[in-house]
Amino acid sequence: MVHEMYSAEDIELTRRQFPGVTVISHPECKTEVVDRSDYSGSTSQMSDFIRKSEAKNIFLITECSMGDNLRSEFPDRHFVSTCQVCPHMKKITLEKIRDSLLYDQYEIHLDPEVIEKGRMSVQRMLDLSFKK
Repeated sequence: MVHEMYSAEDIELTRRQFPGVTVISHPECKTEVVDRSDYSGSTSQMSDFIRKSEAKNIFLITECSMGDNLRSEFPDRHFVSTCQVCPHMKKITLEKIRDSLLYDQYEIHLDPEVIEKGRMSVQRMLDLSFKK
């Protein structure tokens, strides 16, 4: 939802206001946004890119809390952000996660085809998280 809120015009305006700014987006953004970005990647890939980059001014095309996290992680960088809030992300709370785990609440039902497409990605993520 947040990713659809950004446009090519947002990038062009930001580049005019902040010459030399590095634009970083998520791949879920519109094609026009990804094409005009200097880098496009997942949340962890964005963090890795910033860590390895010498860019001092960065335009984040992401959800507000992600921007807050990166500002804390990289206090030496200046982050430009229009701060779009994802209403779905704000629905998740620690209490709801706890209740879901304790009481088997908030069950979701997915089409078998969707499950199969996601299975490899989820398994890969789990495999990597247990790798030390």
